[in-house]
Formats: sequence, structure tokens, C-alpha cells
Amino acid sequence: MKEYRFYGWETAHVRDALGLTPCDYYDLLSEIWCPETCAPRMRKDWTPDNKTLGQCSITAFLIQDLYGGKVYGVPLGDGNFHCFNNVDGCVFDLTSEQFGDEKLDYTDCPEQKRAVHFAKTEKKERYELLKERLFAKRAERTEPVSKYLSRAKELRAAVTPHYNCGQSVVLPFASDAGLTEEQAMGICANFGGGLKRAAACGAITGGLVVLGLFGIGNPAAYYQALRENHEGMLDCAALLQRNRELGGEKKPHCDALIYECVTLVEKILREHGKI
Repeated sequence: MKEYRFYGWETAHVRDALGLTPCDYYDLLSEIWCPETCAPRMRKDWTPDNKTLGQCSITAFLIQDLYGGKVYGVPLGDGNFHCFNNVDGCVFDLTSEQFGDEKLDYTDCPEQKRAVHFAKTEKKERYELLKERLFAKRAERTEPVSKYLSRAKELRAAVTPHYNCGQSVVLPFASDAGLTEEQAMGICANFGGGLKRAAACGAITGGLVVLGLFGIGNPAAYYQALRENHEGMLDCAALLQRNRELGGEKKPHCDALIYECVTLVEKILREHGKI
């Protein structure tokens, strides 16, 4: 087993929708952290041997995007905070190595708010740069995009016609399930906007439809994965509210949830030998 030096690595076993752990993301980020993503006041001291220097807040909020949970900050005594992640009690700090042998106290730390940190334009820009490079690096390392996920992305990129969240999950599987696209469109016509009542998420509901079409009558694994990834929330209104609190925009949030549902459904269907 590979050993790491960041705080909490031994118990950082949470996984995102792609099955990646914080250790996996540490490996990816280690190739991306650089002076451009380092806090400006620390750039003169940044070196490849001290690659986590000045990377804490943008890294912690990016990891929050992937796993949910909360970002907390260790007070440093100079008015600044060192940010780390807590995902359902799993505490880890991907950028702790910059402190060398110094032991930080991760108990009773104040929660850090994205809106406060990203009020600084330069920090928001560094976060966006790190995010762009991480996702590109991840794409290089992970499995080729499946035909189902590729189709979902095509649907979400279309302007006309508009495909709602449920349709964007069901349509990629339609032909394999014996449905025409018109039938799949009709089945999910009222799934947008949380079943048009800000109720159950249309993407999640679409996933249930696909599982049912393939004869999966027990969606426990599907529900469990989604609850773990979204702090137990499955309703459209609650998910969107949480996304707003994190400073996110609506379409990227909905797109990401659609792709997550498609990926989970495909995984379950493959495990059951249905595709």
C-alpha cells in the first residue's frame, strides 16, 4: 500500500462518483500545483519540493465540489486560516505537508465559507485554474468516456430541443432498453424542475426509470451512493439550495448530477450483467 504524508490519508477512504479517493486526487494535484495556483504572498517561497504551499483554500473547496462535506480552517495566528476538509466525519488535509513537522490542531476549527474566500478575485481565478487542470488531468487517467455518458453530454450541450434532467439520463439508455427516443422523451416529459414542483430530482428519478426498465427492482445501492455524495439530499429544491450556498451556478450543478446518475446507473447495470 502506497503511503502518503498528508494529514488523514490513512482513513481518507471516501469515494466520488468516479470511485476516486482523496489519495487519488492528491496524486493528480501533485502534478498540477504550481506557482500560478499558489497564493501570491507565498509564491517567492514555492518550490516543487514544497508544492502544497499556498494551495490550501482553493484545494479544499475543489475537494468539497467532489465529495461534499464542509471546509474548516485552522487559525494560524496571523488572521489567516489553513483550510482542510471534513466529509461526514472523515477529516483530511491534502495540503498539510507545507507545515513540515509542525502538528496542526484540527479540532474545533471554524467553518470556512466559499463566498468569503472567493470574494477575492485572484483566489477565485486560481480555484478555476486548478479545477480546469485537475479535470483535464483526471480525464487523461480515467477510463474512456462511455457511450452513455457521451450521449448525456451531447444532450446537455444541445440548445434546441431542450432536454430536461430526466430525459438526459434516460435517453442514453433508451435503445438498449427497447425504447424509441420519442417514447423515452415522453416518459420523462414532466421530470424537469424536480417533477415540475421542485420535488424529487428529475435526474435521480430518471436513473430509477432506467434501472426499472432493465429489471433492477432494488435501487438501494443507487440511493446510498447519491445520499453519501449529497449529504442525504435527493430533492431538487434542497440540492439547488445547497449548490447556491456553495456559490455554484445552476446549469453546471444540474449537468454534474445528470452525469453522476448516468455513471451510477451504468455501473449498477454492468454489475448485474444487464449491459
